[in-house]
Amino acid sequence: MLNFVNTTMSNATMRFITFEEGKGNLHKLNTVFCTSMNIHIVIAILTFLLLNSLGLWFLYNKMVIDPTRMNAAFWVLQFSILTCIVNIVSVPYNACIIAHEKMGAFAFITMLQQVVTLGLGLFLPFYCGDRLILYAVILMLVQILIRIIYGKYCKHKFTETSYHFIWDKKTTKEMTKFAGWTLNGNIAWVGYTQGLNVLMNMFCGTAVNAARGIAFTVQQKIIDFCNNFQVAVDPQITKTYSVEEYDKMHNLIIMSSKFSFYLMLVLSLPIFVEIDEILRLWLKIVPEHTANFVRLILCCSVIDIFRNPMNTSIHATGDIKVFQIWEATTLLLIVPLAYLALKLGYPAESVFVVQLIVFIIVQAERIFIVCPRIKMKKILYVRRLLLPSVKVLFTALIVPASLIIVWPIQPDNYIQLLTYLVLIAISTSSVVYFVGLAQNEKEKVKLIVKNKIGRK
Repeated sequence: MLNFVNTTMSNATMRFITFEEGKGNLHKLNTVFCTSMNIHIVIAILTFLLLNSLGLWFLYNKMVIDPTRMNAAFWVLQFSILTCIVNIVSVPYNACIIAHEKMGAFAFITMLQQVVTLGLGLFLPFYCGDRLILYAVILMLVQILIRIIYGKYCKHKFTETSYHFIWDKKTTKEMTKFAGWTLNGNIAWVGYTQGLNVLMNMFCGTAVNAARGIAFTVQQKIIDFCNNFQVAVDPQITKTYSVEEYDKMHNLIIMSSKFSFYLMLVLSLPIFVEIDEILRLWLKIVPEHTANFVRLILCCSVIDIFRNPMNTSIHATGDIKVFQIWEATTLLLIVPLAYLALKLGYPAESVFVVQLIVFIIVQAERIFIVCPRIKMKKILYVRRLLLPSVKVLFTALIVPASLIIVWPIQPDNYIQLLTYLVLIAISTSSVVYFVGLAQNEKEKVKLIVKNKIGRK
């Protein structure tokens, strides 16, 4: 739940800071930052009180812990609460760095956090006292260090991050209202995900849930790679809306969606074709349904990759109530529809077929709800994005289909596996370039490649 709140408030802070930065209003930027800090301080205080009351009650009354370790558990909880508090009040600084598109700094600080945590963790075996408590202290100290670095960096780079108490009723209301509707959408996503977990356990057992977990691990690695590309474009979408450069905004949405889809296709199509052999090589003993789950989840991901640019654009408008209600309601339909499919005796794969169909419906809703609010013609979105994407998808399937017919997949043939993966990746990339890109987009790709080679 705390992660929900942090993510939601981070998105709200990024939206408002990016919007005002696009307008160039430094005074309003500072008001947004200070208001965000006020909100996060209140959240931090409430979190501290909640965890030190309900948390302690749960620790002493409900958790099964060796009595000799109760003191250690108490201190681990206290240090964890402090770590959580520091993390909460760091959110506005994180949001500022991303809103200002300082991705290099954000990546460096994140990497530094991991390195310092690992480095200090290496000393644990040499500590003679309670290592669990020490580990909790290390996590807290690292979080405090990162909070100080974020604060120093932001104060040095961004004038609006100079905090002072200010009460702006209008900004506070706008930010909390925006965060509330965003939280509604986030809860829907988690709601249907956890609902499917319960259904899988009820109808299929833990083994099938394990297969689903493996499939999601594969999916997450690919999505993380694609999301890194989209995060770099998101602030520009909001900024162009704030200064009413709608044509430029539309181009950013289409380009971000198109290239994300192409990247997803290049990464996922080889895995889609060769997932049986990949899983056998990776796991040795592969749970039943895993390969089919991966394929279906990858199909869902290919549809869902269009979500982020559209969500960013509707968030830029601030008018998200109708959008969040429709999206959340439709996504939650996945659970009862999946229940019905399993109840009627359909296999476990039917759950992901339901999810895929609902994802397609939700994407259609986005087009009909978002496009009018950002002054974008729906036919433009279809003609410049969806039609080329469908064309590329079906053209890219020709090579894998031909390979399977001409050179059937053989078990435990790792040379064939590697050859398949390379050929499919190269052929898909070629289709993207020759079929999926307009002439001006090809020129941009050539320029980027030329500049990369020139640097070397």
